[in-house]
Amino acid sequence: MTYEEIIRQVGKQIEPKVYYYLNNNKIEIDRDDFKLAKPKFNAKLLGTVMQGLELELRVPLFNTAIYLEITAIFGGWIATKTYGPYYFKEIPTYNADTKTYTHNLYDQLVKTMVDYEPIKIDYPCTIYNYFKKLVETLELTTNVSSLINGNLTMQSDIYTGIDFTYRDALEDIAQANGVLFYIEGKDLKIAELGNENNKAMIDDDILRNCNIDFGKHFGPINTIVLSRSADSDSIFLDDSQSVLQYGRKELKISDNQLMNDNNRSDFLPALLNRLKGIEYDIFDTELVGFGGFEPLQKVEFETGNNNYSSYVFNNEIEITQGYKEVIYTDPPQETTTDYKASDKTDKRVNQLYIIANKQDKRITALASEVTENKEKTNILEMTVDQ
Repeated sequence: MTYEEIIRQVGKQIEPKVYYYLNNNKIEIDRDDFKLAKPKFNAKLLGTVMQGLELELRVPLFNTAIYLEITAIFGGWIATKTYGPYYFKEIPTYNADTKTYTHNLYDQLVKTMVDYEPIKIDYPCTIYNYFKKLVETLELTTNVSSLINGNLTMQSDIYTGIDFTYRDALEDIAQANGVLFYIEGKDLKIAELGNENNKAMIDDDILRNCNIDFGKHFGPINTIVLSRSADSDSIFLDDSQSVLQYGRKELKISDNQLMNDNNRSDFLPALLNRLKGIEYDIFDTELVGFGGFEPLQKVEFETGNNNYSSYVFNNEIEITQGYKEVIYTDPPQETTTDYKASDKTDKRVNQLYIIANKQDKRITALASEVTENKEKTNILEMTVDQ
């Protein structure tokens, strides 16, 4: 039996193990010093997701990479699953009531949350080449061989001097290419949204003695909106046939520095092609065991003669003497766009910039003329008003 199959069995045994390495020697935390472990993540449709681990131990650990290993035993079957490495962002806190130390740990993505410094690359460069160089700079690896908008060009370093972190830059790249980045070990991966080969099936047998709640249905996405400057101007692209059939179901990406120039419409066709049709049911359930999920892993429910389809955005596993798992999907943030005031390209915006620029020059010329000859003021004001 696999680890996931053993986890689902009634009467299984769970053996957690926490360890780290010191001078290449594996150091294990005594079982009596272990109280609780919670591997978890909170993902979204686009961007980055950092996976975390909450540990309660009777001893404090400091400044080292931590691993969690879970051994599941049922009958003559034994299988293990390893989580980590996880890293410290803050020192452990002491709990006087339980005489334990709480450790909040995070995967390798936590190391990208430092001030951005220019990376060594020649501009102009493609977004994909910039992405590869950024991954290398962060001392990560990746098997991502292409990005849907990866052939578009960056003319200069747009992240220097704007109070960004390296993670912010990764977030922009992910949004501009319609993906979610996550880290496994030191490998930067794309969450495989809708991967049928990795789909989890959950039926009433798995849900026995468990509560599950379903909320409203989201999607299908048929409109992509790009907005900048607190939604002051927006452009969009839609699937008109889907809009007629389902009504407008938008996904809005706001204040993305990579898509902040006047070539924003260049990003839209690939984004719409990748994201259109995505839909899912909002749900919340607690499982007695399933074995862990990957971010955005597809999950289908068959319960009470009803079928629901969704993705795992949030996952939390609680390990003490037993095993408990909570998975759920947060409702997406609802957005509204004034489509009458929006366009499908930046052409109208560019024209407004040109008009404003001409008007500014004419006003400047007026001020100069007034200084030279105040008698011409009225005539010039009429010219400006026209």
